[in-house]
Amino acid sequence: MSEVPEWARSLSQSESFAQEQKKLSHIWTFLGFEKDLSNLNDWFVASLGGRSIFIQRFDEGLRGFENICSHRFYPIRTEQKGNGPVVCGFHQWRYDACGHAVGIPKCKQIYGKTANELDAALNIVDLSVCGGLIFGRFGGGPTLQEWLGPGYDVLSYLTLDLDFAGEIDLPVKANWRLMAEIALDDYHIVAVHPNTFGKKGFLPPEGIKYFRFGSHSLFVLNGAEKAFETIVNECREQKFIPRKYLAFYFFPNLIVFVLEAMNILGDEYWYLYIQQLEPLSHDETRSKSRFVLLPIARPANVVQRLARKAIAPIVNKIFRRHAIQLHNEDNGVCENLQKVVHQIKRGMMLSNQEQRVEWFEDVYAQYVQFKKDLE
Repeated sequence: MSEVPEWARSLSQSESFAQEQKKLSHIWTFLGFEKDLSNLNDWFVASLGGRSIFIQRFDEGLRGFENICSHRFYPIRTEQKGNGPVVCGFHQWRYDACGHAVGIPKCKQIYGKTANELDAALNIVDLSVCGGLIFGRFGGGPTLQEWLGPGYDVLSYLTLDLDFAGEIDLPVKANWRLMAEIALDDYHIVAVHPNTFGKKGFLPPEGIKYFRFGSHSLFVLNGAEKAFETIVNECREQKFIPRKYLAFYFFPNLIVFVLEAMNILGDEYWYLYIQQLEPLSHDETRSKSRFVLLPIARPANVVQRLARKAIAPIVNKIFRRHAIQLHNEDNGVCENLQKVVHQIKRGMMLSNQEQRVEWFEDVYAQYVQFKKDLE
């Protein structure tokens, strides 16, 4: 077969990528953090299904709108974040918390109607919050809690109190799916991360526990058969304490890690690492990550607490440096893959340490609506 198979077309073809993004825009997508909208009229810009949107805090709560004026289609927000009323910079049309144009200069004189009679409005984005995370979509469907399933309770507990220790924002010249799949691949660690994850060789089969829940998945290092059930129950009871390396993937674009970075004077430094994949084009993705020292893993010992207060800023810097190294190693692989994706002629040959890649592609095929062809 000379043609690129359907499952791989959006990796190299702009038209297929646009169609994919349009379909994925109708499912809950991670957009950002509620902590960034702490004050009235705080806003930030995000991307949903290839369309620029903005989310803002009003007296009525959080609201999301497509970032395009209903008048002449100028972007309402031209920066990445800010604070202020919803006013278009092209002709000063002003919108309220419902997205209705309520302030139109010379409206009666120019249009012969009042702003209310003109009935102009912004396109609304459906929003929902889990813990400290904001999700959005265009159109209806299951609630966010239904979409996340048991993962909702986990995210609610882990992200409710986010005191960020650092962030990493990286442009990557590769398709978002390549980046998703390398995060779900445990077979590459020796070749790509020889001095970190792969330092001790390949993971033994008994050390790998994969769990699939709805459209999402979890990897637990050296976990028990009921590890996921235990994690969910502990989060529901607000008793979860990190013990194992955890790697969640919430389709389509949210990756959440729980990992121990260091042990200093018997104090375990456990981090929550949240990565957002923002597709920009068929061959470009923005990777945005933030991390926090998990407060639920704070030491009880007074000496350890005092030591942590002094040492934590240094540990945060070391952690960030190592995280950038790991990202760069993975991103380099993805960028090299991007150069040849147009040459794909068949399905992938996946190993049992790439099980979650297959699950990811199963879900992708379901929502982008084409016949799965990975065998």
